[in-house]
Amino acid sequence: MRKIQFLIPFCLLLCAVIFTGCKKDDDTVEKTAEQLQTEKLTKTWVYENVTLEGAAPGEDYSGFRVTFAASPDATNKTYTTVNGQSAWPASGTWSFLGSNLNVIKRNDNIEMAVSNLTATTLTLTFTIPDAGGKFGERNQGTTGTYVFTLKAQ
Repeated sequence: MRKIQFLIPFCLLLCAVIFTGCKKDDDTVEKTAEQLQTEKLTKTWVYENVTLEGAAPGEDYSGFRVTFAASPDATNKTYTTVNGQSAWPASGTWSFLGSNLNVIKRNDNIEMAVSNLTATTLTLTFTIPDAGGKFGERNQGTTGTYVFTLKAQ
């Protein structure tokens, strides 16, 4: 009887050690900082406010909308716009500027500083250079530093 009294707690202790020592396999892969930043950006953003050189631009951006998209592996990043006026092409590709996840580079070589990126707000600051006013290039009045304050749709 004494052996059974000793054997029962020993078996219970052994079972507890065995079951707590076994972990579930964790197949969760942690996302990189670039994947997380891409996820925050990839949505449709709509006009809240636009300034050009700190003042209201001459063009009406009130209906502006930009949609950032990326393939599941984030190798193919695109954007489309509505009412981009002279500051935004209708569509194109984008990437981060090297390892700097707070700068987006469009395929037209415009670099946009990303600030105030939350689930609901995005601010982009970028400069459209003066191309010299030659025919077919950007005109004076649409060049300069833009600040686009956008909200998630």
